[in-house]
Amino acid sequence: MAQVITLVDDIDGNTDDVKSVRFLADGVEYQIDLGKKNRAELDQVVAKLIEAGAKKVTGKAVAGSKSGVDTQAVREWANANGVEVNERGRLSSSVLEAYANRKK
Repeated sequence: MAQVITLVDDIDGNTDDVKSVRFLADGVEYQIDLGKKNRAELDQVVAKLIEAGAKKVTGKAVAGSKSGVDTQAVREWANANGVEVNERGRLSSSVLEAYANRKK
């Protein structure tokens, strides 16, 4: 038998159109269930913070790449531009430098 789960707004107890929202503050991830009205309020506050803040990109490194460089993308670029690279293994610093200095 299927169970029905009803989310309840953590602020006002509303059960209409409630969704879970995840956010990060001071390095801690939070999750809160909010109805439409409270999500709109959160979006409004966050929009002001985003506008005033500086963007920091924190992408995850590709597996096996400690440098954070997408080695698959580097290999594809190298192959398309006539630069010899092995299918696997470390990429030379000269290839990585050429990739970093490519015209985007």
